[in-house]
This record gives sequence, structure tokens and C-alpha cells, in this order.
Amino acid sequence: MGLLCELLESSYGLQQQFLQTKGFLIISYLLEKVILQLANVISSQVHGLRTGVLLALKQSVHFNHSDLVITYPSTLSKVK
Repeated sequence: MGLLCELLESSYGLQQQFLQTKGFLIISYLLEKVILQLANVISSQVHGLRTGVLLALKQSVHFNHSDLVITYPSTLSKVK
């Protein structure tokens, strides 16, 4: 995008050609397409994360909490 801006700033003829050939419409169409693709990727990743969290929660229901042992570093036992 930066390169395109530099090119348009440097040449009045290129600016005119870009306007006449509907360059802005093409760029806006491509940006919209990329944004939709990105939204789909993010949506699928969120769905995968949600599935993983639900599976972990389901497994934690079957976890025997009496087997859980919490240990503290020895430096904490010296604190008064």
C-alpha cells in the first residue's frame, strides 16, 4: 500500500490513469475480499479454540480433585 501511495504521489499522469481506469474500485474490491478471508480465518480459529476449551472443561468434570497435590517452594514456608 505504501508503494502505491508513493507511486501516485510521484506522478500526476499516473494519478490520472489510476482514476480513469477505476483503480480505486479495484483496490477497494481486493481489500474487501482480503478482509472477508481474514474474518473467515479468525472465525475458524475461534471455533477451534472454543471446541478445545469445551473439551478441556468436559474432561475436568471427570478429573479426581483428591489426586491434586499443591506444592509450594521452600522459600514460601520461611515467610512469617
